[in-house]
Amino acid sequence: MRSSSRSSRSVDQIGPTAVPWGRFVENVVVASSFQRLGIGRQLMEAAIQLGEAAGCYKVQLLAADEAYVHRFYEACGFNARAHGFRRYMDEHADMRS
Repeated sequence: MRSSSRSSRSVDQIGPTAVPWGRFVENVVVASSFQRLGIGRQLMEAAIQLGEAAGCYKVQLLAADEAYVHRFYEACGFNARAHGFRRYMDEHADMRS
């Protein structure tokens, strides 16, 4: 789920990724002019509903290491359970953040 700072839309892409055990959410971002309106919470609720409808047993996500981000996900009912790592392949170097 991604929002572009170059557009007036609040969200460009929506949809958690299906994995064998559930749904995986990465990069929930709402444009700053649309923040604090409940849009992020609605996106997370939609991701959870998609997982429930698919019979998944969990929804997992990656979160930036920022206190306000963790507070948001905790307010949505998520619990911090692990520390993540990633390694991009050279062909996807432009996706590094």
